[in-house]
Amino acid sequence: MFYNTAFHTGSGQQFFSRFFEDPEFRKAYQQRWNVLYPEIAGMESFIDTMASCLEKSHKANAQVWWWNKVDYPQEILRLKGWWRDRIAYLHQEINSF
Repeated sequence: MFYNTAFHTGSGQQFFSRFFEDPEFRKAYQQRWNVLYPEIAGMESFIDTMASCLEKSHKANAQVWWWNKVDYPQEILRLKGWWRDRIAYLHQEINSF
């Protein structure tokens, strides 16, 4: 479900995949996900808080490393977009079984 088995074929992948063969585990996993989902989906506010805290450090870093001219606000937006997409995907996948 969460593994690309073309690249993860070791015993660890097999071990965790076996859990999802158990209907009771899948149901418990789904229920737990749905309890935690609002908090996980709300992580964007944490990202905003941390972005604000790191703004000064970002500016100092950009002065030291002249080649590192990152568009900080754009990177924060990109991170939040990735997070939203990933959580939406996981929410759909987990609730489809």
